[in-house]
Formats: sequence, C-alpha cells, structure tokens
Amino acid sequence: MTRFLSFLLVFACVMDTATATSISTTRDSMPTPVKTRIGFDLGWESPYSAGMQLSMTIKEVIDLNAGVGLGLSGFKAGMGVRVYPMPQNNWSPMVGAYLFATSGLGEVTLTSNNDEALYRIPSARAYAIQLGLRAKVDDDYFIICAGHSWAYKGGNSVYLDGSTSDTIEKLADIMGVGGFSFNLSYLIRLGRG
Repeated sequence: MTRFLSFLLVFACVMDTATATSISTTRDSMPTPVKTRIGFDLGWESPYSAGMQLSMTIKEVIDLNAGVGLGLSGFKAGMGVRVYPMPQNNWSPMVGAYLFATSGLGEVTLTSNNDEALYRIPSARAYAIQLGLRAKVDDDYFIICAGHSWAYKGGNSVYLDGSTSDTIEKLADIMGVGGFSFNLSYLIRLGRG
C-alpha cells in the first residue's frame, strides 16, 4: 500500500514537471493555481459509482479528489488523483489512480428462474487505475474514462446456502469488487468570478 501511494506521488510530480514547460509563463495567461470543482458521477465499478466528488485542480494538471457514492457493492467512499498531460487544451488525455472502500451488502438472496441462493457481499478496500479523456467546457470538466479495479481486502462474494446456477454465480461476482470499470463525470467549477 505504501509503495502504491509512493508511486502515485512520484508519478504526479513527474507529470507536473513534464507538462510545466507546455504552460505559458506570461502573467496574463497563467492559469489560476487551484480551482475547486464539485462533480457528479455515474459509473460501473468505479470509485464513486453513482455519486458525488469534490476536486481541487492544481495548475490544470493535477486533480486531487474525494467522493462518495452508491454501487452494486454498497456505499462507496474514496479519494484519487488525476493527471491531465495537456492542460492548455480543451481536450486532454487523463490518467487516474484511486483508493476506495465499500460497505458491502451483508447477506443477499439472489434468484434466477427456479434457483435461489444466499450470498454474502462483504465490505472491501480497493484501488483503481483509469485512462480517459477530459473535455473542458468553459471552466467545467466532462470526463469519460475506463480502467480496472482490484480489491486488496475483501471484495469477493461468498456463497452461503441454496441452489445456485451459472447466472446467479455471475451476478454474485458482479456485485463483488474488482474488474472492468467505466465512469462519466461532470465537474462544475465553484467560485467563479
């Protein structure tokens, strides 16, 4: 875990240094150093799923964010960092790394046709890596990204009882944490003026 956080910090510093030369240094064209945005998210297996986030963008290059949401694995809360290597453009690629936790759902009865099984969807701790595209509209951001998440504690659904089928097993696996992630975010700048 410490290695992962160290990697994120080094990566963010390298990306900031690499993109610093692309930002104009004249006084009139310098971007505001820190901009705060509130965001609305809709995603699949993403850190905030259907939820909200608060982000602080530093020099339009690094975006530190924290959010909450609700997903198939329960309530989610997390934090992350996004890097935009082309901050001066209206369109920029995006790389994001996140840590998040889920509450789990406890015991859940899943039914398909005549089969019914009891599963436990446990709480989990996970991390995610996403790649995407950021579009800047005025001073707001629209972000679309995809990636993968991995549970490092908990996360897998646990079969408890009942008659199960392939369909129920797949559904239980989907409700656990880990796998393909997709996210749409709209971030609105606060404090314009």
